[in-house]
Amino acid sequence: MNWMEARTHCQSLASRADLAVLNYMCFDYNHVANYIIMEDIHTTMEPMYIGADGYDASWFWVDDRALSPNSIYWFEKQPTVEPGCVFLLPAKPHTYKKVFLSKDVCTATRYFICQNEVHAF
Repeated sequence: MNWMEARTHCQSLASRADLAVLNYMCFDYNHVANYIIMEDIHTTMEPMYIGADGYDASWFWVDDRALSPNSIYWFEKQPTVEPGCVFLLPAKPHTYKKVFLSKDVCTATRYFICQNEVHAF
């Protein structure tokens, strides 16, 4: 699914469900990254959409909080100025057991991560 289709699917699962957001960047990043690693999802090497999009220096989570373009979690040289949607990018090789934030066009077909109880701020 593309990013919008993935978001619509997540929202259809429950009244407060949406694409996954990282509320407390370090804690949630580690929680999601550890889940991906523990479940061996990272070995597929497939990027997974999460709930953020934007362009240039304006990146936002689906709950309307800002996502800093200077975050240490972005993959090298990301984000770029072109509009796009954010996904988790497993490190290569997968033995690194790490994931990064990256972005690309929103029309790309990717796996995605849903989260229940996403609250708007």
